[in-house]
Amino acid sequence: MEQSMGIEGKFRRIESAQNERFKAVIRLLGSNSAMRATGLAAAEGLHLAEYLLNGKDQEIESIWAPDSLLDNPEWLALLHSSGLLLQCDFPLLVLPDNLY
Repeated sequence: MEQSMGIEGKFRRIESAQNERFKAVIRLLGSNSAMRATGLAAAEGLHLAEYLLNGKDQEIESIWAPDSLLDNPEWLALLHSSGLLLQCDFPLLVLPDNLY
């Protein structure tokens, strides 16, 4: 189940490990060959997120974040300074910390 939530209504919450989008991402992230085949990359950590959010050559398909990150001032400042929340046309998904 997905629900709208805070931060300017841009994030969607995934509540269940049975969510089809969540299961598809887990399968993709679990396979290096699948990642290469799709041309996608995953970045984990604020320094990698900052690089991707400020980069001009990267196309971001989605952002997945744990609940606890939404209370992190550094992460929120990064999202706001990148302008991402104003112009994103891709999903911003939040997971309970136990699923992340």
